[in-house]
Amino acid sequence: MVDNVRQRDLRQTEHTITHNQKERRPMLRITRVVLDILKPHDPDVVEFARHLAGIAPGLHVSLDVLEVDDKTQTIAVALQGADIDLPPLVEAVAAMGASLHSIDQVDIVNDDPA
Repeated sequence: MVDNVRQRDLRQTEHTITHNQKERRPMLRITRVVLDILKPHDPDVVEFARHLAGIAPGLHVSLDVLEVDDKTQTIAVALQGADIDLPPLVEAVAAMGASLHSIDQVDIVNDDPA
């Protein structure tokens, strides 16, 4: 249920950014985001990072293992790119059997020329 709430919040954020663009508000791009994720041991962290990096060209993925339990790992995943689209990343995390706990950091660039 917590994952559903977070996914709803991400969809709302995406909708707000898209809606603001339609109103001639500044073009905002996510250039960096740090995610706190709980994942099973399989896939391993290298495969997990490779899968995320393959979602978008130029996406840089840095992964740190924060905690290891019997069946799971808590990881921090830092993603950097020119314009990060969050929903496909959240879907990829879920497809690998992991769950997004929180978005711990985000960098957004305002490309408005005015």
